[in-house]
Amino acid sequence: MFKINNQKFAFADCVIDPQTNLLVRNSNQKRIEPKTMALLILLVEQKSTVISRQEIFDALWPSVVVGDEVISQLIYSLRNALGDDAKNPKYIETIPKKGYRFIGDVKLVQAVKDGSNDKDVSQATVKLNKYKIPVAFSVLLFTTIAAILLVNRIWLANSQTNHFTIGNILPVTQSNGVESDFAINNKTNEIIYAHTTENTVDLYRRALDKNQALRITNNDWREYSPTWLDDKVILYIREKGNEYQIVKHSLPHDIQVLYESTARIFSIAVTEYRPDEVIFIEFDDFQHNRFNELKSLNMSNGNVEFLHDQYLNLPKEVYLASFSQNGKTLYFVDHSKKSNVLSALQLKQNTIEQINSHFNAIEHVSQLDDSALLIAGTYGATKGIWQTDLLGTPPILLLPMSAGYKVTQAQLYNDNIYYNTYKAPINLSVAHTTHEVVNDLPKLNSEANEISAVFSSDGNIMYFASDRTGYYELWQYDFSTEQIAQITQIEASMIHRPIISSDESKLAMVYEKNTLTLGVFSIQNGKLLGKKSIPRMKYPLSWSKDDKNLYVSEHVRDVNIYHYDVSTLLPTLIQKKAGLFATESDDGQFLTLVDYKHHGVVQKNLNTGEEIKLNNNIDNLDYLVPGQLSVIGDTIFALKYEGEQRYLYQYPLSLDENAFSKNAVMALPASSFILDISSTDESASIASGQKIIFKRQAPSQGNIMLVTLQKN
Repeated sequence: MFKINNQKFAFADCVIDPQTNLLVRNSNQKRIEPKTMALLILLVEQKSTVISRQEIFDALWPSVVVGDEVISQLIYSLRNALGDDAKNPKYIETIPKKGYRFIGDVKLVQAVKDGSNDKDVSQATVKLNKYKIPVAFSVLLFTTIAAILLVNRIWLANSQTNHFTIGNILPVTQSNGVESDFAINNKTNEIIYAHTTENTVDLYRRALDKNQALRITNNDWREYSPTWLDDKVILYIREKGNEYQIVKHSLPHDIQVLYESTARIFSIAVTEYRPDEVIFIEFDDFQHNRFNELKSLNMSNGNVEFLHDQYLNLPKEVYLASFSQNGKTLYFVDHSKKSNVLSALQLKQNTIEQINSHFNAIEHVSQLDDSALLIAGTYGATKGIWQTDLLGTPPILLLPMSAGYKVTQAQLYNDNIYYNTYKAPINLSVAHTTHEVVNDLPKLNSEANEISAVFSSDGNIMYFASDRTGYYELWQYDFSTEQIAQITQIEASMIHRPIISSDESKLAMVYEKNTLTLGVFSIQNGKLLGKKSIPRMKYPLSWSKDDKNLYVSEHVRDVNIYHYDVSTLLPTLIQKKAGLFATESDDGQFLTLVDYKHHGVVQKNLNTGEEIKLNNNIDNLDYLVPGQLSVIGDTIFALKYEGEQRYLYQYPLSLDENAFSKNAVMALPASSFILDISSTDESASIASGQKIIFKRQAPSQGNIMLVTLQKN
């Protein structure tokens, strides 16, 4: 047996210090949670030996009964810390139905005097990574239905001089489907929440100290965002088809529609200090010109005011509006530049303050006290519940999420934290139109999200973005060998559709990491060859045939196509009111593109500017996104929506009346989202041989949970 005895040890490019719970890699330090470190030591000390789940339980929790998902969470946390991949492990291997084993080569690091040049030891003394999260005692969140006893300590902002001990993590709800979107009545100790199944969304009500829930709604509407107005009146949004309503519901059955729209409504907010006012957000995304209208509804007279008119500095993409406890501040998330900026609108002063711009994702905001907020979201690679002050200092992690889960809501109530868990991995599939067969890619998909995928030119390789390491990176998948390889190491919070160069040596993509960035990368080694910060979202479409330029569309105000010089990443306007698709002819003289002025596909002579209309009869063109339309040979292939059903349609690349008429090629699974359409036969004029990448969510799971807290 390989004994650690609290000595430093190393494997690959990692140096581990058990005494300080530090992992050092490439001159960066990462703090590892104590239980995660204990698991790593257990596996390393018995390297190459399969350790069963029961052996892990006995070693790490000898006198505590915990749920089985604890091990899954701990393994996930360890792999995440090491940058390991469950599908292609370098360190932690899963032996199905038996357990886990460590497969890396390990050596002890000998202690040396201060000032030594020993490489391994010097690596362990570098500065802390600037993204390190200052947590005195970190805790593991176990999303299991059974009660889990924990004894870790956390520091809560609403009690700066008191420590709390976590007693139990308990389920508040545990039905099939997803239970979420809760609101607590402080006076009656009741909770209302939404229960989502495959076909319905309804509201339920129950006392927090009782198990019996009462169904409030039972209809074909989908209700969400409920809140209490008083002990017997609730407010919520409901949706059916393209109808959206804000409803005042006097329990049990008296329903009054206060506002209705054909645009999506979300994120309503009320406060006792403004008893007649409802703040809500109405969504507009026509041709991807996103504008979230912040509005105020007077419940007494029905008047609606546009807060963007009153507060001229409000950003266009506002999310998650919520009042402060005194009703004087409206907190919200600004996503206008594809970063998540936690902000505060001071309603009387008409000023906007930025609180924190370093969260990778924010799902929910609630107030702890006058000086701190509770955030459900992602910071760095960690999803969980966070405490942040109002000064922009790094947040404190309170509860991390388990594998594949995220927390969508968190609220402090009676010294307990109530929160939602949610799990619905996004998986990739490939459909082949020849036999109408769908390949669900079991060797590729993971518990994480796989998104933004494109084919290589021959269709044998797929390049895709995944957050399986905790961050989004670009990966490649070989269809013949079913092997996966990581390309980039950029630690992004999101990656948007990559495009591959004509010689397939480079790729370009837009990614989010602190700022929105257009980057060019080497496919061979993942090296960043060039990058440029961009002020707003742009969609890479294609490379020029000589690989000197990128065609990129901008969907803000008017939709336009630019080409970016690859060497400088400086843009030049190519076509106004155009986007979605653009590809050069083999000789580089013509550009086939979607022109919204003509509402169809045109061919543009890049030398003379002359345009030829090719087809203006494509269904739901304004609502397609890059990847959902492709021109192959003399045929246009595009996604068509029919309710929840999705179809691949083909259209002739011609206005000739003798050309074939449009027709459906293949039905796709409901709610699937096409990412790329390709063919190995560029001369194909019929549907034979087309391959489609699409993504869809796995069945969702989620519960409302409770963390009990005790003062020391």
